[in-house]
Amino acid sequence: MNPLDPKYMTTRERLATVCTILACGIVRLRQREREGSALNGDFPLHSSPAESGHAPANPTETA
Repeated sequence: MNPLDPKYMTTRERLATVCTILACGIVRLRQREREGSALNGDFPLHSSPAESGHAPANPTETA
């Protein structure tokens, strides 16, 4: 980013600075969403049955 006072920057430089700030914010937001879902106890549901951690059903047991 450019540390210059905006009044000394061209329109293109100011726009580039704003775009850089917005892009960094979007990247941080998406990263936080990915990390936050694991912290909130959310887990992806695309695991196979073998990976799910559940024991196989026992056909001899009755409820």
